[in-house]
Amino acid sequence: MSASAIRDLARRHAVGELSLEEYRAKRHALIDDIVSGQQPLTYGELRPRTIASFQPRRVLMLSAVVVVVAVVAAISIWMLGSRTNSVSAAQQRTTSQAGSPDTSPGPLLIKSFLSANNWNTDSIQDFIDQWTSLPQQERELARKDYRFPRLVSEVRQQIVSQRAMSGLTKNASDAKAQLAKLQDMATRLGIKPDN
Repeated sequence: MSASAIRDLARRHAVGELSLEEYRAKRHALIDDIVSGQQPLTYGELRPRTIASFQPRRVLMLSAVVVVVAVVAAISIWMLGSRTNSVSAAQQRTTSQAGSPDTSPGPLLIKSFLSANNWNTDSIQDFIDQWTSLPQQERELARKDYRFPRLVSEVRQQIVSQRAMSGLTKNASDAKAQLAKLQDMATRLGIKPDN
């Protein structure tokens, strides 16, 4: 079988001499003949491409691409490794200086107070006592904690709510005492009044 027979079949289909069904049937017959061995293939028709058959220019181009990719990968890995080392060193310095936010007393105090969600006078006084006993460094670390804005918001909300309740309850002295504790808490936390 020559390559021209296959090309002739495809050409005849392309110009409309053969319908799609006729083309498929003849192509199928050719493939069956090749597979069964009735139609021999010559070496020149379908020779496999090998590395030796590539032109030297293509081999050189392929080699250059492989080298460039390897260099880029090596640089990327080196940069990622040095960045990871510098980040972990910075984390170790921060942890050794002030402890991690989840183990430092300041942020832990805020976390436990917000988790308890208990706004009675005793709970607020307990928070104030613990807050004032913290070293200044721990209080600063707590103010930088991601939960601190939530605490500020909730303290302000409690103050507004308590102001509204103090005029409505029968026991105004308890409401005023609660409001005074909340305002004391806000002052110690450095929360400016929300007017």
